[in-house]
Amino acid sequence: MEKEEVEARKREVKERIEAFMKGHEWKYDYDEKHGVFLSGVGLKKYVSSLQYVIGIKDTHVINHAILPIRAKKHFKRLVEFLCRANFGLIFGNFEFDYRDGEIRYKLEMSLDAILADDMNIGLLLYKPAIMMDRYVKGIVQVMTGALKAPEAMALCENDHEEHADTGED
Repeated sequence: MEKEEVEARKREVKERIEAFMKGHEWKYDYDEKHGVFLSGVGLKKYVSSLQYVIGIKDTHVINHAILPIRAKKHFKRLVEFLCRANFGLIFGNFEFDYRDGEIRYKLEMSLDAILADDMNIGLLLYKPAIMMDRYVKGIVQVMTGALKAPEAMALCENDHEEHADTGED
């Protein structure tokens, strides 16, 4: 693919993501130099918000949903919890940075998928918040040392099943 065609596709993806965000009244900034949207979303429990860093690359878009709190201890337990949460996930995964304790959910999507169906933009933008909302209770419990990974995972799974039964989130 020629460089001009790649740049045209990236521009179109940027415009579609921007239109989606405007249409849903999201606040955001766009860093033209780096091809990155900066935004955030609110969560319902345990932490008030996530920072979104959405980068448009030559072949794909990456959304990093970053927790505003950093782990300072219990790294081994936290990694175990995140591995348990990641098991079987189809769209995205949790990541942990040992250097600074950053926890984030990453979802990647090809430019082709974004260009094929605007519903994929909704998945790209909402799925990380849904996943963080589902697991943040366990993350916080493990970070504070209140629970070990298996117990925290059971807590998240039980909460999810209860809300699935009632239709709540």
